[in-house]
Amino acid sequence: MQLRMAIVADYVNETNDGKLNVLGIFDTISANQFPATHPELRLVISIEFTVAECGTERELTVDFIDQDGNRVIRISQPFSVPQFEISANRNVHNSIMQLRGLPVPHAGTFEFHILMNDVEIARIPVYAKLTGQPEGAT
Repeated sequence: MQLRMAIVADYVNETNDGKLNVLGIFDTISANQFPATHPELRLVISIEFTVAECGTERELTVDFIDQDGNRVIRISQPFSVPQFEISANRNVHNSIMQLRGLPVPHAGTFEFHILMNDVEIARIPVYAKLTGQPEGAT
């Protein structure tokens, strides 16, 4: 298994032939006050599997963690690794997680921790700031 991509975006869809259309990749959430709720976002996680992993059961878990290590939310998504197509030279699983009403309790640095079967495979940083603050200010 190899992580190919992990991003946060406004909108994503996948075509029938596996192409990802991604709009509005971002790493900063602005709010007029905290606590806040981000209305909607997509997590895009693309993972390439080996032939030996085909047909196995996996669980993709995402934790949204604040800078003090507190878990804000947890999302889990079980799936079966698809069978390898003989015509393809790779086996990719694209997971698009739509999050509506993401709680953002305070300004600061957050991370989406991405785990496969309870083993961390990636972290995506997200910064929460008051509207009008310069990028990176918390």
